Amino acid sequence: MIFMIVDDNAEMRRLIRNFLPDVHNIVECEDGAEAIANYERHQPDWVTMDIRMPVLDGIAATARILASFPKARIIMVTEFTNDELREAAHKAGARGYVLKEDLSPLRQLICQSASET
Repeated sequence: MIFMIVDDNAEMRRLIRNFLPDVHNIVECEDGAEAIANYERHQPDWVTMDIRMPVLDGIAATARILASFPKARIIMVTEFTNDELREAAHKAGARGYVLKEDLSPLRQLICQSASET
């Protein structure tokens, strides 16, 4: 399984890595523009995407990736509990929304979605 972790904080990328199941390959990106550039090359099974990042935010990056790759599976991983951001992520096509303060739902969301496909 290939995962792409998109977050501008290296420590947070490391923490997210610890919550991912059966990881064989991880691609790390520091912003949304880098994620878009790397998505086609790596074709990850899952993407975890931060919302607020320099260059291009995660909601815009999610929408752009899904415009080109409609089957992409992206989960927002953020510190923001804001309902408007949650709705924007949903409209962009994110399959889930996990708060950084509690990453435990991340593995469950990935495993549950994987079993549905």
